[in-house]
Amino acid sequence: MFRYLILLLYLIISGCGTSDNPTETTDIPENVRMSVTSVPDTLSCGVDGTFSKITVTLSDESGHPLQLGLPVFFSASLGSIQSTALTNEYGGAIVRYVPSSEPGVAQITATYKSVHGPVEGGGRVCIVDPRDPVYFVVSADPPEVSIVGRGNNSTSIISAVVMNGIGEPVTEEVDVRFQLFGEPDLRPARLNGNDQDETVETVNGVAEVGYNASVRPYNPRIRITTTDLDNNELIYFSSPLTVVSGRPFMGAVEMCNEGIDAGGGTWKVEVSCRAWDIQRNPVKDGIPVVFTVEPEIATVGSGFTGNKNRHGISTPGVAFTELVYHSVNTFDRIEIGAEIQWERMGMANSLEAVLPLQNGKLDFNADPGNCHFNEDNERARIKCWVVLTDGHGVLIDNAPILFTTSRSKFYWRDFRNDRFCLFYPEPAIKLTSTMDGHNHINHGKAAVYLLGEEQDFFFDLFTFRTEVELEAKVLGYESETTKTRTLVVTRSIW
Repeated sequence: MFRYLILLLYLIISGCGTSDNPTETTDIPENVRMSVTSVPDTLSCGVDGTFSKITVTLSDESGHPLQLGLPVFFSASLGSIQSTALTNEYGGAIVRYVPSSEPGVAQITATYKSVHGPVEGGGRVCIVDPRDPVYFVVSADPPEVSIVGRGNNSTSIISAVVMNGIGEPVTEEVDVRFQLFGEPDLRPARLNGNDQDETVETVNGVAEVGYNASVRPYNPRIRITTTDLDNNELIYFSSPLTVVSGRPFMGAVEMCNEGIDAGGGTWKVEVSCRAWDIQRNPVKDGIPVVFTVEPEIATVGSGFTGNKNRHGISTPGVAFTELVYHSVNTFDRIEIGAEIQWERMGMANSLEAVLPLQNGKLDFNADPGNCHFNEDNERARIKCWVVLTDGHGVLIDNAPILFTTSRSKFYWRDFRNDRFCLFYPEPAIKLTSTMDGHNHINHGKAAVYLLGEEQDFFFDLFTFRTEVELEAKVLGYESETTKTRTLVVTRSIW
């Protein structure tokens, strides 16, 4: 009996009956989670020293890592991998995978033999041939050129890097074909100064051609092709550069007559300068344009090509700005200048214009309103006059008013000698704000006289009443200012 007690004490002291396997001695959760990562997940075959780090992480349902020292077993369908690794303090078991000498996809399998049963996970590593083209990386130097002609540089180098499956240039030389699409019919672009179709061989995985611009600005579209090791065609379309216009060669200034109220009795109209290069292409955006106006009865800003107009619209080669003037200067003549500033040069353009009428209102009057011929009145004299104001209610001077009549003719009155002068055969056009007989300026007013005898109004002996249609309008603004009146003319019955 004493001997059995001694043996039991020995077993306890020596630790017999225990195991060094943490799986057997540690409480392992029933639901173990496993994740497998491969870094990198793509490798080249036949390259010495290439490997991928395979990491297996074990955790419980809450994401907490399992303890240190748990064994994980590995296998791979291609290549070689370390067979076993123990988890670290973060629950991770890490091994090295070495690819096979042939391309393919290696399936990685990881197994942890828990007391509750095996836990398996997997991943994969792609093994590629570094000689095999997979995609292109295309660039242009410089990425912007000018049209051919009197511009800046019109040549760019197009580079196509042929990449393999691991994102590196292919290790063997291949032929790359470059083709241009959508070229203008007139003097199209060229590759290497020869044609629109050029094939070159890569050097260290890079194929290059020279692009020679055409006469039109646009974004060239280039088709780039090569073949992989299985003789499959690899196709890529690219627009790596922009062809822009050349330096400004000519320009034109324009003014829009439609204005908006700028406050304080002033109006604001849009002014623009359109610029072309020698090939009549709109110049590129961002070229400064300095506007001026003479005489200084208005103010004007500056702009640059490609900026937006008052409606938020941008037009290639056009610089917009705004000109502000007062109502009292309507119909005054001005000259708008525009200097297109290009590098160290400048190109001046100008426009002679008349400050436009805004929201014109024309009042048309006739005195007398009717006319009767008898023995005491053998000659009709009817004064016709208009009063012109704009949208601010300001009387407008120097406006050309056209008067027309269906009977007789219009005259104008020369107050210097109190004579009536016939407009005919010239049209009856009178400017507003002329002096009257008292040397007073009638602002906004223009007057003419309808003069005539009976035969000028009646075309036969049997008509004793007729209607004369009178019309007045501001030339250039007919749709908004035309006004008419009807004059009744009668004569005695014999």
